[in-house]
Amino acid sequence: MKLKYLTFAVIFILTAGAVFAEVVHKPGEVIVKFRNSMRDGLDFEADRGILSSNIPSLNSIFKEYSITGFRQVVSNYDYERNIDYGLDMIYVFVSEEDQKAVSSMEAFSRHPLVDYCELNAQMEKTGAISASPWDPFLTPNDPYYSSQWFLPNIQAPQAWDIQTGNHTKIAAIVDDGCEMGHADLAGNYITGYDYVSNDPNPTPPNSSDNHGTHCSGLAAAVSNNSTGIASVGYGIGLIGVRTALYVDQLVNGINFSAQNGASAISMSWGSNSSFASIVNAINDAYNNYDVVCLAAAGNYSSSTQFYPAAGANTVAVAATNSSNQKANFSNYGTWIDISAPGVNMYSTIPFGTYGYMDGTSMACPLTAGLVTLMRCQFPGENNAQIIQRMYDAADAMPGCSYYNNGWMGAGKINAYNSLQGASNDTSIIVTSPNGGETWYIGTVHNITWTDNNVDNFDIHYSTNNGSAWISVASNITGNSRAWTIPNTSSTQCLVRVRDHNHTSISDVCDAVFTITTQPVSQCDTLTYWDWGTVGTSFNYGDPPEWMGMGVRFTPTELSPYSGRYIEKVIFMLTDGTNPANDARIYIFGNGTSAAPGDTLLNISFAVTGSEQWYEITLGANHVPVNASGDMWVLAGFTYQNSSSYPFPANTSSFVANKSEWAWTASGGWEKLSTYSYDYGWTVGVVVCMQNGVEEIIFPGLKPELSMSAGYDTNDGTLRIDYFLPSSGLVSLKAFDVTGRVVQTPFEGRQSSGSHSLSVSADDLPGAGNYFYVLTTDHGRVYSKVFILD
Repeated sequence: MKLKYLTFAVIFILTAGAVFAEVVHKPGEVIVKFRNSMRDGLDFEADRGILSSNIPSLNSIFKEYSITGFRQVVSNYDYERNIDYGLDMIYVFVSEEDQKAVSSMEAFSRHPLVDYCELNAQMEKTGAISASPWDPFLTPNDPYYSSQWFLPNIQAPQAWDIQTGNHTKIAAIVDDGCEMGHADLAGNYITGYDYVSNDPNPTPPNSSDNHGTHCSGLAAAVSNNSTGIASVGYGIGLIGVRTALYVDQLVNGINFSAQNGASAISMSWGSNSSFASIVNAINDAYNNYDVVCLAAAGNYSSSTQFYPAAGANTVAVAATNSSNQKANFSNYGTWIDISAPGVNMYSTIPFGTYGYMDGTSMACPLTAGLVTLMRCQFPGENNAQIIQRMYDAADAMPGCSYYNNGWMGAGKINAYNSLQGASNDTSIIVTSPNGGETWYIGTVHNITWTDNNVDNFDIHYSTNNGSAWISVASNITGNSRAWTIPNTSSTQCLVRVRDHNHTSISDVCDAVFTITTQPVSQCDTLTYWDWGTVGTSFNYGDPPEWMGMGVRFTPTELSPYSGRYIEKVIFMLTDGTNPANDARIYIFGNGTSAAPGDTLLNISFAVTGSEQWYEITLGANHVPVNASGDMWVLAGFTYQNSSSYPFPANTSSFVANKSEWAWTASGGWEKLSTYSYDYGWTVGVVVCMQNGVEEIIFPGLKPELSMSAGYDTNDGTLRIDYFLPSSGLVSLKAFDVTGRVVQTPFEGRQSSGSHSLSVSADDLPGAGNYFYVLTTDHGRVYSKVFILD
């Protein structure tokens, strides 16, 4: 299975670089993941509509946003297993009003005890059904087998001569229900749960919730029982989980399946956005329970990544038709892992009947059933070995252009080959590049790979994340190829090595790398101080306390370095010790002027105890500069001696709102000017760039991109004022709290300087919170307004 790298975004929060999309979610509910270190340190109580905790700062959030209820998502999580993903630290909080719940997410996300906050979103199903009743007068012994074209298509009958499965290996279907008593499922059904009604019967309450039962039949219907249909899994076990496809229920379903012995989990649902709680549950199942996790690729005929399919530790399944072509609805792309039939799929539906369905929803459980059958045949192999065996055994689809472009994964599943292991001796793994490298035009680098029983190779590269491939070499031997980097700059480059004689056998480097114009020549220092004597030393907070000193760089200041890398973090500490040995450096990106954003770096460093400048070289941990939002840098540790002042400052280099930030474990981020302190921290970074200068010092505030918006209740107009540091293209849009564009006051080119606009509030949908977002060549800023009735 190729490695995939994930990015996460809370959809509705309007910060620099956010992606705006409407997310269907459970009204009034948000999901909050607390730090694992707070296990046994949180206490919540709901009494007569008032929610309280033992953390005063959380109580402030509860009060401000009318949070009245809570529930723990996974209460029986086994956190003592190999990797602690903290599923028991995920909570759902409920507000009286949906708008308040959505608004609370920014406050929760900023809280120092919170890892992330996201909507309790509802996933979408990836299949549609046209039901037909079971005709009991057809030929006995799986009378509908003749309607299941897809089983011969994947050579299932030949596979059953080798293995017919048993209940020691189980396929789990986490979906909208499973009719556990269906005549064609009951014999293989092991256990299940309903997370909608909270009972152990996953049978859906009505026939319209037929998606999960249909998926269950494709994976694990009882075969050769003179009833209905056969399944690829034949005699494997079945776990059925009913949800309403909300994030909290899906997390429970994945955890339940893993704890109850699932060999494979089928997830025929998803979203264009990734949700961290689902990612944690999948990673827990994969790494701690040896489960193969499979997900439908989506039905938009698009190359846009669909989650959780596109995520790490997940097999992304695309759909094919009876002609071994991409199903017209199926998503595709370099992120697809495998393909399987998904058109005119005949299977079980409630209650006791059968019907047809189309979708990647069908391809996914069919593949999960095969994986479970394989685990019966190869019980000693782990999930990664089973996955690779399935990829190696897949059928090539040479008549499919999507496959030839590398967009349908390893090919179409072949049950017979998978159980024989016939193709398992043939494989390719690209070892360089492996993603993240920067290669410069005109330099020479080696493309390297390992293989089993491949004689001749073709090499291709792509500059657009696999949308098109360009030949480097064809029909070569060996496991290395020197490549002179072509004159084509891109940050979305991939390399593919393919078996020249069997094009279904190939591998793509794990992640994109960068081709750029010339190597680094010099480095610049971004600081709010010089290298001279530090004027004072300052102790903030009551020891012992974990405290950090922080500095903020704006998009305007970062834009000259966009695309380059922070290679060093530099700061000064005076005499002092760190007995807790917990000194760390953080870099946050996509932040705002009031709070950090995503964590880009989290590493430890050693405190020497003596006064010195620290220059921490990041090496492979170097951080790319993204000027789409503020970038924050924090260095800190626990100190104990109140007579020691380990964090130096200099009043002469103070820059308001830049280097005056402090962070403590008890108080979070605070500005020193709030307490009448005028100090600048000695914190900075070294940015390596293409054409550097000796040093850049920011001794004071410079004009930068800014905006404010205000609502005049007298005439119902909005006044929007903003400053542009230079001329360029400008876009001013208004978004509601779900991320929809509701107004576009201006788009075009404007000169530098101050600008004002008057906008009619009548053009907005109604009362409520809105965000005006100003996007320019120098970054993005936003302002929030509240419109009254």
